[in-house]
Amino acid sequence: MMNVLHLAGPQVLDSPPLTALLADSLGVLEPDSRAQLLFCGGRWEQDRLRAIGARADRAAHPRFGRWPSVWASLGRCLRETDRPDLIHAWSLSELSLAALRAPRIGRVLTLHQPLSTRAGHWLRWLIAEAPGRTTILAISATLKRQASAVGIDPDAITVLRPGLDLGRLALTQRDQTRRELGLEPRDRLVAAIADPLGMCPIDLAATAICLAQPQPQPPEHSPRLRLLLDSENPLALRTLRLLEGLNRPQTACSAPFQDRFFQLLPACDFVLALGPQGGGLTLIHAMGANAAIVGEADYASAELLEDRHSALLGKPGDRPGVIRRLGRLLGDKHLAWQLRDQARHEAFSFFSRQRYRASLATVYRQMHAGQSVEVPAMEPTGGLRFTGRA
Repeated sequence: MMNVLHLAGPQVLDSPPLTALLADSLGVLEPDSRAQLLFCGGRWEQDRLRAIGARADRAAHPRFGRWPSVWASLGRCLRETDRPDLIHAWSLSELSLAALRAPRIGRVLTLHQPLSTRAGHWLRWLIAEAPGRTTILAISATLKRQASAVGIDPDAITVLRPGLDLGRLALTQRDQTRRELGLEPRDRLVAAIADPLGMCPIDLAATAICLAQPQPQPPEHSPRLRLLLDSENPLALRTLRLLEGLNRPQTACSAPFQDRFFQLLPACDFVLALGPQGGGLTLIHAMGANAAIVGEADYASAELLEDRHSALLGKPGDRPGVIRRLGRLLGDKHLAWQLRDQARHEAFSFFSRQRYRASLATVYRQMHAGQSVEVPAMEPTGGLRFTGRA
């Protein structure tokens, strides 16, 4: 029997796709094993966690600070008879707590974002100097390469492709959601994405939309671009003022994008994945949401997408190229449909939740047995993108 304790904090809620991955990672073990979630957050954060399908078995209420609360709650877990055999941390902060409070227990970290140089140095120290064994599960070869570049031992990093329950995407509620947003049939909704969502460059997206469609009011029945703004993002108000200054206040519509991510994303026609935060779990969900994607061909996006096959990609930093590609999709319905269909097919084919959960259970068993961690290779039908050589 093996007991796995998941450690997560409020920052996991900044990325709804990451919260969904956490929910899908629970219960992957055999019936004679057990997985629990220790979550540090108040009642409001726990309600948001349950809304996506992850229930906290234990909660550390940060009344006197986050670290002291988790430190005490983790100590109680270690004193029980069914103490954890393995700890799965969902951020570097939780990994640090596990290494300091339970140094002899093996640790796993899901790496879903690039590491800063400072975070990389700290993680390198934890792997090399802290007692116990630490394994990093990177969601892409790009993240493994970036982590290695900031000093992490590549042998401590294993690429485990995420598995997504794309049934969370409310594809069947698309028409209803668009009516709730006040969209007309001719409107084409555009969302700017990032991982986490709060990092998306919505100012840049608003400018791109205005330049891709110069006319404030296109002729009747002609397509009209509308930008989806997160009403809870502090940058949304600044973007609205920008659009008002350009005499385009009707270009944007607001909704709580982060809270209703799985409902609002399928209502979008186009997705802009720009900047270094444009890849990751959010981009994979955009592929499954049946939206045509325009982005920059950096390492992260090129590992998932192929230009003119499943997206339109340009050079990183080529803002005029982004505008041209968005305008091209607006005028070419067949191309937009082709890109949407291919991206959605690959999302469902390559990011199976069943494959992910089986691979994660294998990692847990290998860690518990003290073996080297090896994730079964994916089928070679994904081209070069999924090998990190794109």
